[in-house]
Amino acid sequence: MKRTLFSTIVLITAAFFPTLFSCTSGIADSGGGGIDIGNPTKVCVVDSANHPVRNASIKLIPSNDWIDQTLQGKNTVSRSFTTDASGIATLDSLDSGTYNIQVDHVNGGAFINGFTTADSSGALNIRLENYGSVSGKIISGTSNTASRISLAGSAYSASVGADGSFTLAQVVESVFVPMVMSSDSRWTIAPSIAVTAVASSTYNRNISFTTFLIEDFENLTSTSGVGGLLRRDGTYTKAGTGSAEYSIVSDAWLSSNALEGLLIRKGSYALVGLSIGYKPDGDSLWDFSKATGFSFYGKGRGTVNISFETDTLDKLSYIKHYSASITFSEEWQHIVIPFDSLSFYPDDNPDPLLSWKECAPSVKRIEFNVLEGDTVRFWIDDLTVEGTDFSEVY
Repeated sequence: MKRTLFSTIVLITAAFFPTLFSCTSGIADSGGGGIDIGNPTKVCVVDSANHPVRNASIKLIPSNDWIDQTLQGKNTVSRSFTTDASGIATLDSLDSGTYNIQVDHVNGGAFINGFTTADSSGALNIRLENYGSVSGKIISGTSNTASRISLAGSAYSASVGADGSFTLAQVVESVFVPMVMSSDSRWTIAPSIAVTAVASSTYNRNISFTTFLIEDFENLTSTSGVGGLLRRDGTYTKAGTGSAEYSIVSDAWLSSNALEGLLIRKGSYALVGLSIGYKPDGDSLWDFSKATGFSFYGKGRGTVNISFETDTLDKLSYIKHYSASITFSEEWQHIVIPFDSLSFYPDDNPDPLLSWKECAPSVKRIEFNVLEGDTVRFWIDDLTVEGTDFSEVY
């Protein structure tokens, strides 16, 4: 399935500075609003001293296609270009859309996430930075054996040995979400990894091909990053009915970061809460039909109703969805919600006459809603779908 615009990989090593570096002197500003036939973008690659870099490889990775390509074991790169003696490459005949741009050279690399054709003004300047490296072991907790690790949205990939070891020798300094493939072509998502150029990074993980990690909040500095591999979706309220506040905090369950939330609901039927992983109507919905449940680590005070919004019920104009109510305790606990235990929250609205099994293939988002008149403060970490892997969810 196609997926929507995402921002999982942080831009660290490049910036958009028209006519800044010396090799841009020959770049004309086309004044156009996109990258298309007749309106090419010229990319200028320079080194740390602002000298043009010849023979730098520029790889374009469509943001809406890389998941499909990765799951199918295909190349995520749609087009490749090479800079000339002036450090310039012309990106022409490109469809409108959003791209990740990966630059590789013997002297370093760069990575741009989410470059849209609308950003093009005829010149894009990229400075190379030193590569980092990452190595470690991927150990599967299931009968499936890890065979390959790929960094989401990029062309960085390496095989995993029989003992679980792997090495990515040249990776741009940034934060990536690893995707791990098993020997029988199952895929899962591993917690994010921060790659630095200062020292070699070590990444040892026990993973399972029967879980789908939605978000672990690692390496996030604000709630604008909530969503992991999914499209970010923030908080919401209706005017005068309550408030919702969120922050990324260091008080986490056996890791660096967690999400802290304070929800206050005043009015009847007010929607006050956190919405994670919303996807537009279409063919990019989550398929939870093979999943067994939803789990996370949490603590706090108060009760939330966790609702699984589905496209199936939305299209039938129902305002109710399958959900479960969870009361937090003061200490961290592992909260598991089996999907076969979900029900409709009791209120004056009619219950839909569809089973969870009929709704599960079209999950659009997961909502944490506070009940009427309540104030809830909570901390959550490691949001996970149980009983299925990434390739089955998508």
